[in-house]
Amino acid sequence: MRTVTVLGGYGVFGARVSRALASTDGLAVRVAGRHRERGLGFADAIGARMVVCDLSQPASLDACLDGTDLLIHAAGPFQGHDHQVARACIRAGVHYLDLSDARDFVTSIVELDSSARAADLTVVSGASTAPAITGAMVSHLAEGLQSIESLEITLSPGNQNPRGSATIAAILSYLGRPHRVWIDGEWSVRHGWSGPRAARFPEPIGTRTVYACEVPDLDLFPREYGAHTVRFHAGLELAVLNRSLAALGWMRRRHLLPDLRGMAPLFRRASLLLARLGTRHGGLLVRVLGRDGAGASVDRRAALIADADGPATPAAPAILLARKLLAGDGLSPGARPATGMLTLSELVTHLAPTGTHCMVRAEDGRWESFDS
Repeated sequence: MRTVTVLGGYGVFGARVSRALASTDGLAVRVAGRHRERGLGFADAIGARMVVCDLSQPASLDACLDGTDLLIHAAGPFQGHDHQVARACIRAGVHYLDLSDARDFVTSIVELDSSARAADLTVVSGASTAPAITGAMVSHLAEGLQSIESLEITLSPGNQNPRGSATIAAILSYLGRPHRVWIDGEWSVRHGWSGPRAARFPEPIGTRTVYACEVPDLDLFPREYGAHTVRFHAGLELAVLNRSLAALGWMRRRHLLPDLRGMAPLFRRASLLLARLGTRHGGLLVRVLGRDGAGASVDRRAALIADADGPATPAAPAILLARKLLAGDGLSPGARPATGMLTLSELVTHLAPTGTHCMVRAEDGRWESFDS
């Protein structure tokens, strides 16, 4: 019996990881976090154990790692944090995965590569929507292309889906802040939640407004795919929330507001007042523009559509990679971002029971089901 500890294992995303792994044969799950009562109730419900762990206390983290084969870090936000948890895992001889989508956090995981290899451990950052799922979608769409001119990635969750303070804090961390974007073969500057544009998803989502956001893909994909342009945009379903964030970003750019991350719980409570509006339909849209072997222009698009349980999508890579890792299925030692580790077919098959499906655009412009 192998043991997996999920840090933040009763949160919006961590709970889905914990529940899925607790139902996996041969795995024992420990749910870890600061709040004993919340964790106990959830752990009992899924047949797991609860372990109290406070990252501000190193001794608490060390105790949490004792007897663990793999730690999955789902206790975000990750923006502005270092790799203290991954380093503690390496010292303790424990494999490590996290659900981070923080640009610097994910890309800098390679700094631990030599120590992870020396310890014969697998250390993976970004086992979530970006870059694990986005990378799998780009790889599928880019198959057979001679060159890639542009990668465009767009994310929009449904308003009725649950949201945690960590997710809101992540958005607030880059609101109005400048970040580098690879455009036409050179670095340009964009600001978080600026430059609104219309994104057209397959039905039932339709058209939504999205804004520039900072994710690891902006650093990873120009190198990995040789793309001349890489863009990432995200937006909420409700216009009032989008415009509010855009206004706050405008004020942040002009230094009229302080860092807002500490106000994430307040923003979450405010957003819950509108939780009955909108839908549960969310989508992740990837568009690849390039040239095939004959030099002809190619425009390929794929979309993941969540009809019921949006948070199941970000949780999927950690679940799949944990199962692979503990089964000894091809995850070599070392520390790296979670790109190229999963296929789109694997993800679509896993997500199908959650009400999430994949669509691809045919040559005539119609959207059709992806055959995994």
